[in-house]
Amino acid sequence: MATMKVEEAIRRVEALCRSGRVVEERGRHGRRSGKVFVDTSGIQRGVLPCPHCGALAGMGTVRVRHDDGRSVSFNPRLFHYATAGHPITARDVDGKKLIAILEDA
Repeated sequence: MATMKVEEAIRRVEALCRSGRVVEERGRHGRRSGKVFVDTSGIQRGVLPCPHCGALAGMGTVRVRHDDGRSVSFNPRLFHYATAGHPITARDVDGKKLIAILEDA
């Protein structure tokens, strides 16, 4: 089985954030898919310009949490990065951990 790329993982989280109904778990709001909960409570209203192209991108924090306790957080501007083809680095997100969590969903 081929391992997904970080950009694919980010796009998968974005699709989940835009689909389904919002659920509440442990006082946090987000979406669930199998063993993974995407906490969108940390997304803020507002935008900042992308440092690469100037497009407006979201602010705040998205946390992807597996039922076994693993979790990873990233700024929602990465949704724009993945779509626009901007580089996503280890400073932006722990890509290996995100991919491992989503592959075990």
